[in-house]
Amino acid sequence: MKISDRKNINELVKKCTKNAEITNRNNTSRAKYKTKSEYEASFTDIIDWKKGFKDDPIFDIIFYHKTKSDGLFCAGIYYHYLMEQKKYKDTHELLEHHKFIGTDASRDPLKDPRSGMRRDEMRDKKVLILDLSLSPDSLKEIQSTAKELLVIDDHESTNKRNNKLLHNVFVGSNHSACAYCWKFFFTDKEVPIMVQIIDSDDRKLFLPWIGMGTNFVATALGFMFSHSPYPHTLKKIKNGEIVADIWDVIGMNNSVYFITIGRYMEEGIENLKEQIARMARADNFLGYKVGTLNYFSPMLPKKVARQIISNFKARGEHIDFVVLYAYERTQNAYHIQMLEEHTHGTPKYNLAQLAIELGKLGKTSLGGHGAKFIGNFYWKRIPNKQDIWDLFEAKSINELKNKIK
Repeated sequence: MKISDRKNINELVKKCTKNAEITNRNNTSRAKYKTKSEYEASFTDIIDWKKGFKDDPIFDIIFYHKTKSDGLFCAGIYYHYLMEQKKYKDTHELLEHHKFIGTDASRDPLKDPRSGMRRDEMRDKKVLILDLSLSPDSLKEIQSTAKELLVIDDHESTNKRNNKLLHNVFVGSNHSACAYCWKFFFTDKEVPIMVQIIDSDDRKLFLPWIGMGTNFVATALGFMFSHSPYPHTLKKIKNGEIVADIWDVIGMNNSVYFITIGRYMEEGIENLKEQIARMARADNFLGYKVGTLNYFSPMLPKKVARQIISNFKARGEHIDFVVLYAYERTQNAYHIQMLEEHTHGTPKYNLAQLAIELGKLGKTSLGGHGAKFIGNFYWKRIPNKQDIWDLFEAKSINELKNKIK
């Protein structure tokens, strides 16, 4: 093959990896499911739940988590379901009848101007929410406006915050959202290997037949779909066409290709995160000693934050947690992420709860999203009244409250 451009290189890698196998190094003692049949039989929770869902699962508006492979695969799976059920001639015809809207987990699609969705547009529409943990207020607002609402998710916070909506909200704890999504819409079909890879990586299942490299797949897909710098990809994300490309990846079934390119991307990321993390400095944050950095990226914040923690530990300097922040012009607010050292036990600081409180104090009410070791929130910038520096100058939340009255 004559290599003249990036497309040719990609095709060459695909051909080289088509029949390749990566040695299985997963220890079966760590595997949650030892065999494929055991894995396939482990979806009784959503299969049983589906029996109580009598409506036609054809939805007009689909919200999905656009910055994670799990949410992206949910969108691709539902696209494939629509193509099979409705027999559209192509993607363009499908998108004339169904709107796919990707959003960040820390942003409410009804309040985020980038989602392009207003409440009145959902009137008498059927709405599907995939891999997103929205607040009770947002779900109630959608439920009161839309003709029908269905949520498929795997975030524990969705269950905790939406107890009264559980008749149309499924939250599983054994698998990733995309694996649950597949079994809801394709109950009698085996989970595709690419979905298994995301499931295994997301839920730490250590599926023994997959082998090494699942984290590299997530890295590769993140760059391809969530954080691509290329204009044609950004255009597809905006108009919804990206869901067809996502399904192509699931249907292609060449996991070794994505493990290969993801492996080399991961090397670049590891180098980059170390360079970025070096710029962090120790500071006060509401009485806590934190490592802080004016930095935020959709792809790297957790990796950078964990590297900052490692750097401080290596120097023998204690910090409570890390604070990353960056100003978002569209929100007229700072996006702030707090992350403590990731262990297998109980978090020392309840950062998600702290984020909820700070989100309210910051006059955005956008806070609390994240895993148990993480808290995200927005802090409004109001000239001559409040700024991000208030958080670093105050010695406690009470002092902060008095300062920004």
